[in-house]
Order: sequence, then structure tokens, then C-alpha cells
Amino acid sequence: MRFLVYLNIIVSCVWSFAHAASFAEYINDAKSSFLKDDHFQAARFYGQAFEMSAHAFEAEDLENFVISQSIILKPSHFLEFCNDKGTQSQRGAEVRLYCGKVLVHQSLNTQGLQFLESIPVSLQQLEYHLIKATSYMFSGKAAFCEDEIKKAQTKIVESTTPHFKDLIHVTLARCLMEQQKYSLSLQQFQNIRVGSDFYIKTLEEQAWLQFKMRNLTNSRELLGIIISNILSQSTQQTSYKTDMYFRVRYLQGYIDLVSRNSERSKQIFDSVHQEIRDYKKNVLAKNQIVGHLTKLVQTLKSKLNLEEPKYAALQKFISFSSMWGSASVQNELDQALRFLIALNLEEGRLPLITTQLDYNKDLARLKSAQIQYISEIFKEQFNQSKRSIDSIQFKSNMGQIENVWAERTEGKRTIAEALDAYTKEMNAVEEYIGK
Repeated sequence: MRFLVYLNIIVSCVWSFAHAASFAEYINDAKSSFLKDDHFQAARFYGQAFEMSAHAFEAEDLENFVISQSIILKPSHFLEFCNDKGTQSQRGAEVRLYCGKVLVHQSLNTQGLQFLESIPVSLQQLEYHLIKATSYMFSGKAAFCEDEIKKAQTKIVESTTPHFKDLIHVTLARCLMEQQKYSLSLQQFQNIRVGSDFYIKTLEEQAWLQFKMRNLTNSRELLGIIISNILSQSTQQTSYKTDMYFRVRYLQGYIDLVSRNSERSKQIFDSVHQEIRDYKKNVLAKNQIVGHLTKLVQTLKSKLNLEEPKYAALQKFISFSSMWGSASVQNELDQALRFLIALNLEEGRLPLITTQLDYNKDLARLKSAQIQYISEIFKEQFNQSKRSIDSIQFKSNMGQIENVWAERTEGKRTIAEALDAYTKEMNAVEEYIGK
């Protein structure tokens, strides 16, 4: 959802006041503006440089140009930009590549694939295959995802960083998991370096795979490693991983329940139930401040502002909602905040660039609409976060009930009944956890 539809007006009214500059000056000014999240200015300077000498663009600047356009244009206009610059310019194929990358990042996988699939072989480097594989995975085309990663593996060279090598393993593992190739998926996860950025993050997925493969002991051991790691972290880092902590603790309890260790299972579910109540009281309640957050964002002029004490509540909410809320909505919030920052910066220099009253009014209208839009995202993320937390509480309650049922029926079932109950319990956890 975007509100900006006046980029052409903005460019024309500004450049009538701008002095002539060289290509290098435009590029330098564009880079500086981009780093400040001043995307109106970045788009202007990059646009002017592109018209002067598109072939002289560095890859990084070309990608920044596309990113700035994606932030200040509504989706339909951004697609028009991509189609225009992607077919009629000397660097068209590269523009299509970066447009595809941006769209996939925004979870617009179908549109992203349309651009990616038109990229010539000469530009299909390792990152291209990773982007395309991710798009296939989130489009329900896991088999194509697997094929794309195999192409990426052929592009690994001596200078390929360990990070990218690990990312290939992670992406392939997830592609295989989507196809229910659990054993092969687990092998890929286990190829990740212990010191990798992905190591701890993927242990939960490995524990889940072991559970699906009915390797309960292995799953329990991995969960123990995750819990130990979380508890060893600082308070801030523990808060960041709270969602993982509760998911892992719940699965611990259910594995013990399935394994007929009802006493330990009961202890875990009771603990989770109490901890989630405390969490709702001490953390959830403190983030129910949408009105205050809406006022704070009105003055944002840089993402660096978020590090200031004045914006502490906003930063805490962003961290909180990134854990519990929807990932796609969180991406939307990030994009919306970047656009609002650009609007605030544009508003601050209005006297320097134009005297057109219509433009001033349009900008004011856009800012008001954008603030309202961000307020709605805050509400949506808070409600989604609350639903996710309530879901964990419900699951722990169900686990407590399951324990009571298990204790009452212990020793009172035939072998056939016990086996049938075991199968149902193993499958039930998948529904409870939502995997």
C-alpha cells in the first residue's frame, strides 16, 4: 500500500532550480542521500545521472537507484518504472535483476519471478540463483527451488565467502523440507558451520525435522542446546529470541508427553504457562502504545534516530513485533518508515526547492496519509503478536490437559490402543505448533 503518485511533478519542480552538475557529482550526491534514507533526493540525483550516462553506473548505484524508486513509488508505478528502465535502457537486464530482487524481498514473488526469468545467462551469478530459489520456495514451487540451488552450487568459487556457502545449505535444506525430503534436508542443515550466522537460527528447524522423522532423542538434545544458548545470552538478546524460546519449550514438553514422561512434561507445560502469563503482563502490555508510537514516527528523519532515547519505545516495539508479528507486515512497516523518513526530509527542504503551493499541499496530504497507514500497521502487528502469544498459552494449556488424560489412561489400554494413541499424539503436535 502506497500513497505517492507525484514523482514526476517532484522531479520537474526540483530540477528547474538545480544547477547543472557532472555525472560524478550526481552519483556522489545520490549516494549521500541514499545513505541518509533521503530517497526523494537519491531518486532525483540517480535519475539525472542515469539519463546522462546509464552505462557508467556501478552495480551498487544501479541497485540503490531501484531501491529508492521502490520506496517512493506505489507498487503499480514501481512496476512501470521497472518495465520502462528494464526494456529501454542500456542497463535494462541489470535493472530487471534488481527489480526482481526488491520484489522478492517484499514478498511479491510472482512479479519478482517475471523479472528474474528474463535475465540473460551472463548475469545469472550465485546471488541471482539464491534470490530466484527463495522466490520459488515462497511461491510453493519447492522442486524448482531445489534445481535453482543446484545451479548456484556450480557458481561457487574459491573467493565465495563462508556466509554464502552456508546460505546455500540453508536455502537448499528449506527447499527439501518443503518437499518433505526430511533426511536430505537434515543433511544440508548439518553442513552449516558451527560459528555461522545461521547455526543457532536453524537448530530449531533441525529439531523439528528430527521430530518429524520420529528421532525424539535427537530432537530433545537439539532443543536443549537452543535453550542453553538462549539462557546464556544477555537480557536484550534473550528478549529478541523470546518467540523461539517459547516454541522450543513447548516442543520439549510435547516430546516428553509423547515419550510417556508425564511428570517432566507437566513441569514444562506448567512453567511455560506461567512464563507466558508473566510475559503478557510485563512485555505485551508495555507495547500497547500505538498512539504514542504514531506521534513518535512523525518526527523521524533518519533510521539512526531510532538509537536515540526519545525513540526507545518505537525501537522496542519494532523488535517486539518482528518476533511475534507477521514477517510480511514487518517488511511493509520497514518500507513504510523509510518512505515517511523521506517525506519528512522532503518537507524540511520545501522552501529551498519549490514555491508551488499544490506540491506543498500534496506532500502534506501524503505525509498525513502515510502516518495513518503506519498507525494501522502498528495495530495490525500488535494484534498479530497478541494472537501468537495467546496461541502459545493455548498450546501449553492443551499440553496440561493431555498430561491429565495420559495419567488417567496409563496402563488401561491394549497395545493396539497405545500405538494408535501414540500416532495421534505425534501428529497432533504438528497441528498445535502450526508447522
